[in-house]
Amino acid sequence: MTINNLFKAVCFILITTSGIYAQEDTATKLAADKACSCITKINFETDNKEKVTEELVKCVKGVSTTTQLPVEVQHYMVKNCQAFKTIISKAYGTDLSTNKEALKYYVEGRNYTTKAQYDLAIASYNKAITIDSQFAAAYNYLADSYDNLGKYSEAITAYKKSLAIKPNDKMPLQNLAQAYELSNDYQQAAITYEKFIALYPEDPEGYYNAGRTFCMSENYEKGTDYLMKAYQKYKETNSAAYLADTKKALDGTYNILKKQNRLDIYIQAAKKNNINIE
Repeated sequence: MTINNLFKAVCFILITTSGIYAQEDTATKLAADKACSCITKINFETDNKEKVTEELVKCVKGVSTTTQLPVEVQHYMVKNCQAFKTIISKAYGTDLSTNKEALKYYVEGRNYTTKAQYDLAIASYNKAITIDSQFAAAYNYLADSYDNLGKYSEAITAYKKSLAIKPNDKMPLQNLAQAYELSNDYQQAAITYEKFIALYPEDPEGYYNAGRTFCMSENYEKGTDYLMKAYQKYKETNSAAYLADTKKALDGTYNILKKQNRLDIYIQAAKKNNINIE
């Protein structure tokens, strides 16, 4: 069982019974607190997923005879345990619908997505958003499924609907830009990356991708400027791999501008960003 599937197994009852009230007696609270304390100690960011799986199973078995937490324990933990909320978000995403029927189809879609059955996933996500038109997470995964099938126009439409619900959501905005890029609309991709920069000015990835796509649309003034900004930001954070990628993109841009006798664009961008190119 993969770690993501384990997350789903642990909290599946909660997702499918989200509207059901559960009695919170003393035994429930004690079990929930014990499980929460145990889960809180797990480092979910480690690359050692086998260790995470082993520790999570141990936490669950500490209060349950199965691989699932009792439903009443889940309901208590979702209100009182941040670590458990993290598991739910990792398994099913955030901003879940409060509509039980929409949630059922969303979970069904996520399970199809896990199996790379994207056509079936799309059908499930569409059922979810038909029931709950404000279900942003369902739109996101609907768009992702279209992306995986190479249906970029449909993906773009779905990402836009998600962003209409949550305009500042980082992931769909970034994915929208990538969908434009994959559909060879480099100009619109670059403009979308600029929106990303406006919302997340400290994230160098926005500058790097804006730089790339502006250059791909042959707007070298903006493209070179953004690439140099990305270079500076990656340098500040000691991101060697990303710094190398940015330098490679800048070198390619330099060579193109040199062939076009337009190196003044490169020189001006370097001066603007305090980069010595001599």
